[in-house]
Amino acid sequence: MSGAAIDDLSRLIGVVSRRLPDEIERMSLSGQRIESADERVLAVRLVSDEIPNIDANRMRGGLPRLTLDETDVLTDALLASLFGLAGLQQYVDDPNIESIDANGHESVFVTYADGRTLQVPPVAASEIDFIDNIKAAARRLGLGERRWDTTEPILYLQLPDGSRLTAVLGGRSERGMAPVPIVSIRRHRYSDLELADLVRFGAMTDQVAAFLGGKIGSGLI
Repeated sequence: MSGAAIDDLSRLIGVVSRRLPDEIERMSLSGQRIESADERVLAVRLVSDEIPNIDANRMRGGLPRLTLDETDVLTDALLASLFGLAGLQQYVDDPNIESIDANGHESVFVTYADGRTLQVPPVAASEIDFIDNIKAAARRLGLGERRWDTTEPILYLQLPDGSRLTAVLGGRSERGMAPVPIVSIRRHRYSDLELADLVRFGAMTDQVAAFLGGKIGSGLI
């Protein structure tokens, strides 16, 4: 994102974060049951409400209004910040990515299912923002309050899609266990394997495969 876009996103996050709890409470008091999907819909509506104010601010600074594509990018980034892993969320959402390794907010690598490993752009504006994003995710996604501080410097978290997140606190601001905060995310893939595949991989012998195949064929297992 450009500097202006980062400023726009920061403003959106601030406004929506303040207004969203009030909107949820108002709806709850009126008897409406609020699900997580409803919260996202509310957040998108609040973004739409705030876009004219952002456009006015941009024009005062000599910048053009946001395009539809730019608005979509900001909306996705806001939803990732409020309900996901902020800058990391786009990679968690990519089904072709098997693992994500971040050594601080700037040195981030993703590994694809075909074996490729690529470095991607920074996932936060600063080290402090990166740490805050992970702490916020721990509060939202953990069962109860999940601490991640100098007394509990290692965080284990299961993400909604089943991926596993491990984070080690570090960095100048937190004086943690590492020079920078380290985050690793692993997605577990389940492949359809046949008995012949297990024999080929050395997981069982031909005799065991034949025995199991007979049992499966007879309906005993």
